[in-house]
Order: sequence, then structure tokens, then C-alpha cells
Amino acid sequence: MLGNDNVHYVTGEATVEEDCSKIVEFTMKKFGRIDIAVLSAGIGGHGIFNETIDVNMLKKMMDVNLYGSVNMTKYLVPHLRKAKG
Repeated sequence: MLGNDNVHYVTGEATVEEDCSKIVEFTMKKFGRIDIAVLSAGIGGHGIFNETIDVNMLKKMMDVNLYGSVNMTKYLVPHLRKAKG
């Protein structure tokens, strides 16, 4: 708790499905429904592409920026539909 009964947090990694499931489960237990979700996990990079290309970094970016949202959405959709969120 962060000093306010309405503020809660659950730590997790967006690229880990089990963490995404844990976050959604916590929310459902605490509030009983999910009306909206803000998927804001993301990382970026900058530089001249052909001088700084790092395939491992690009893969990590795709894992976080794309699959992080996909993982959370997988667990959120049933609850959002139920709540008509």
C-alpha cells in the first residue's frame, strides 16, 4: 500500500505470461472487475540503424513492446468483455 487504500501495485514482467496472469488475478480478487487497461510497458532505442543494429536488442524490444501487450491482453479480454469495458 502506498499510503492510500485505493492505490495498489503488483510487480511483474510483461514478457512473462505467468506474471501477466498474476496481475489480472490480483485485480479481479481486489476489485471484482476490470473496466479499462492501460498497457504501457515498452522500451526503445535510438541511433543510426546500420551503425547500431543489435539483433538481440531488437528482439528484446519486440518481446516487451509487442508480446508484453499481447500477454496482458490474453488475460484481460475475458474480464473486459464481461464488464463491457
